[in-house]
Amino acid sequence: MPTHRFPCSISIVLTDQRWRLWNPRDHFQNRLRHSDFERLFARAGLQSVDIKACLAPPEVLASTPLAQRFQRYPSSDLLTEAAYCVLVRA
Repeated sequence: MPTHRFPCSISIVLTDQRWRLWNPRDHFQNRLRHSDFERLFARAGLQSVDIKACLAPPEVLASTPLAQRFQRYPSSDLLTEAAYCVLVRA
């Protein structure tokens, strides 16, 4: 059975109000970007030893109208689809 997923851009295009329609309570999906996770790790007293980020192709953002809340993020942050992080206590 094939798996289907939205492109990374779906969560960064929708306003908060529209996102609520795509994000039902019984299937929560967060909208945090990679840098948000890095800040959370640091606040928790964790330090990254190794991080490997998987990025979507830059063309994804070329015609993507960003929701206002995501306009402050650098493109590398918006293109991160997954990341593998090795963390230790700082």
